[in-house]
Amino acid sequence: MTARRARGPREVRRARQLQRRRRLRVGALVAGVATLALLTVGALVVSRERPVAVPAPTADAVAQRQPEQDTLLLVRHGRDDGPATGVTLLAAGPGKTQGHVVFLPVGTLVDIPGFGLDRLGLAYQYGGAALVESSVENVLGIDVDATASVTPSALGAFLERSGGLELELDDRLVSRSADGSAQVRFEPGRQFLDGPRLAELWGFRQRGEPELAAFPRQQLVLSRLLDAAADDKVAAALVADGAPQLVTSAEPALVRDVVSTLVAARREEQLAFTLLPVTPFGDDDARGDPTYRTKPDEVRRLVAGPLAASVPDGGGPDAVRVQVLNGVGTPGIGQAVDRRLEGAGFRIVLTDNARSFDFDATRILVYDEDERSLQAANRVRERLGVGTIQVSRQPQSVVDLTIVVGADFASEGDPATEAPAAKEQDT
Repeated sequence: MTARRARGPREVRRARQLQRRRRLRVGALVAGVATLALLTVGALVVSRERPVAVPAPTADAVAQRQPEQDTLLLVRHGRDDGPATGVTLLAAGPGKTQGHVVFLPVGTLVDIPGFGLDRLGLAYQYGGAALVESSVENVLGIDVDATASVTPSALGAFLERSGGLELELDDRLVSRSADGSAQVRFEPGRQFLDGPRLAELWGFRQRGEPELAAFPRQQLVLSRLLDAAADDKVAAALVADGAPQLVTSAEPALVRDVVSTLVAARREEQLAFTLLPVTPFGDDDARGDPTYRTKPDEVRRLVAGPLAASVPDGGGPDAVRVQVLNGVGTPGIGQAVDRRLEGAGFRIVLTDNARSFDFDATRILVYDEDERSLQAANRVRERLGVGTIQVSRQPQSVVDLTIVVGADFASEGDPATEAPAAKEQDT
């Protein structure tokens, strides 16, 4: 069985997400996503900044509406204190027979709220599935409705509910140990695999094989699973009870809706599989896996197309890019600010430490005195409840404004600034 535990402050966010799914969402292009992963922002110098007066905000423009879309993020992990081994976004809709599956390499360089630039898989090690969700929202600029985490054994138990699947492999897959000995795990050809074997194939990596080479196998298993779930009895066996093998705060109805929509999309040939557009970048990790950077233009097209219905209210090309600098040293500051700004047209794209941890007052820095920048800064101050707005003369093209979080914000006792809650565990 699976322990489904409340996430404290995350419950508030889930309530807002449920309300958001009942509304029609704003659809638009997402500007300037992953190029930020290539840039490093140094310590902030504030000596040349000066306070400014802020005009009252004008009324927001009427946004074009799009059909809604449910999103479920599946995070695979080997152990609770280790990194994620796989991240898959399931997007159901818009419409009852449309769907999109996005595989996100765990080696992708992203901004992890509160931890800065790092590999996506490490977000699970730093803060569990919730932090993986926030990091995915950062890199794509969308809202994720819910996240489910699963171990290999739990994934096997879930797939076993299908009764096993018949599929065809093109290649022999060999497991090779460090001493050079080898064991054939899968032979090519048509074969029947039970749940545990399907889970093994889903996450199988041959020695020396890059992460990207494993995604076609994941697509194969998921495709066959959706084909089998076209049978109502198989679908009921999989998710009628909400799939307790998945550790998630999602309502069982959401899990059922996502699966049923993807099944219908597969049947109507309206289901697409996409690998997050990435390219190798930088050094390999301890396992020899390369780090990847996203391809900005291609990511933008992905979000503007099949994921457009998940762009949050106030998002799109006019979303304000925000950098958050921790000026007090309190863990979780970036996540706390992210929660306060959610749904207000902001996207946190960089987090880091300030030049010191002795900032008493929060500062909201803009790099232009135009009306849009000053109104955005004013909205930030309203959301945070604190902050002095200042204009920085330091050139900045990566973000639209910077928040240097001071003790006045941390002292409010925002739950996100406290020690992270223990992650959900399989029991």
